Amino acid sequence: MSMSGSSALVSLRVPLVGGFEKNIHAPTLEVTHETNAKPFGAIQVAWGEEAQTARVPWPAHVNVDACTARIKKATTLEREENLCDWVCIVAAPRRDSHELDVHELARCGEQLRREAQGKDAQGDRAGSRHALQEAARACRTCLQALHVLHPTTEAESSVDDEDAKAARTAAMCLVRSLEHIGGDDAQEELRAVCAPLVAKGLLPFDDPLQRPAVLIRGLVPTQPWWRPTDVPMAVHLASLDWKAMRAEVLAALDAARAGALPPSAPSRQASDDGWRHTAATMAPGVNALSEGWRRIVAAGAWTELPLFAGHGVVESNCKLVPRTAHGIGTAPDATEVAFCGAGECIVSVLRPGTRLRPHCGPSNNRLTCHLALQVPPERRRDDGSPACAIRVGDAPPRAWREGEVLVFDDSFEHEVWYEPDPSLPNGGPDRVIALCHCWHPQISKDAFRFETAEAVLKQSQDLTTI
Repeated sequence: MSMSGSSALVSLRVPLVGGFEKNIHAPTLEVTHETNAKPFGAIQVAWGEEAQTARVPWPAHVNVDACTARIKKATTLEREENLCDWVCIVAAPRRDSHELDVHELARCGEQLRREAQGKDAQGDRAGSRHALQEAARACRTCLQALHVLHPTTEAESSVDDEDAKAARTAAMCLVRSLEHIGGDDAQEELRAVCAPLVAKGLLPFDDPLQRPAVLIRGLVPTQPWWRPTDVPMAVHLASLDWKAMRAEVLAALDAARAGALPPSAPSRQASDDGWRHTAATMAPGVNALSEGWRRIVAAGAWTELPLFAGHGVVESNCKLVPRTAHGIGTAPDATEVAFCGAGECIVSVLRPGTRLRPHCGPSNNRLTCHLALQVPPERRRDDGSPACAIRVGDAPPRAWREGEVLVFDDSFEHEVWYEPDPSLPNGGPDRVIALCHCWHPQISKDAFRFETAEAVLKQSQDLTTI
């Protein structure tokens, strides 16, 4: 199927990095188009006396020959991500007479998303973000051309229908691209498109709020929240001496904060003190492995101490909190999940003022247990929801209570927030929990457990790093 494009204006922001400030009053700007570049084509933006250039992808259905360009101050986010003070705004109309090939758009969108993965792995955050934005744009154009996102039309979903195949490819690519772009705008669009795409059978999910990289069908019940008494791991955690664990963990956290790395250090990698740190405002040069987690942190800081993770025991960290590690380690189900790479057992710390954006875990083959060790005094927001809480799926948000366990399926979209209390020092105490992943109760056979874990390992990078 093909169709004519509209006359709407398309724009792109190109970061101008280095050597530009001295020419801002009389810039020399040149925009050229590479028609032979793949998958769509590209534009070269050259500026300054030294003819520095920036190359970015550009869809073929946009009339670059009629483009205009101007200079603007970079936004705060652009300065942080691209280390630039100025950006070039390139705008061009869509081609009125150009025939859009929806199949090519879907293929190119997926190709751009894969390209973004490669750039992300190389630490090219700006390039990855641009590629993801272009992938989303291509897939959005494809779905609009097929009238899939129109509320009054129905999309065909026959496996033999080539247009439906293109629509399914574009739908999945759009959803994954929006997830990995991050930010509130992308989340808002994600919420808007997922429900109609699931309803039309174009996404392989039953619930628009359950979008893991690997969805194992037949695991019942399918629900965001679980009763702790129905999950052996939760029963085990509830039996532990949580007060002794809390004292031990807080002592280890205080010791770490007295060292070289503060809790808001800009990385989720393991530091010299064993803790992993993620902050909303990141310093330059963050390792690509932390990039996916960085997009989740909208504000504040999130700190973790992994105990059982990465296919084994993190012995140096377990020595920091031996009672906690022993208590968790006596539950074979949790350590088995960690040892085969399907999950982790960690201590998780949230500072006041932290907000984690909505996101989905890698698979529904596991459940997540939270044993609350320290939480702030109960308080309500203006909308009546808890000031420190977690929302899972479309269920009402829940607050943690010290010594109690929460159990949920993290393949459902979930988000976390901790609004500071202005009446307390530093906005309140840290929220501290012991987090353990355990198998979904219906995954009972060892062979099936490791088979599902292997599938998650192959697919989950697609969710967490791109």
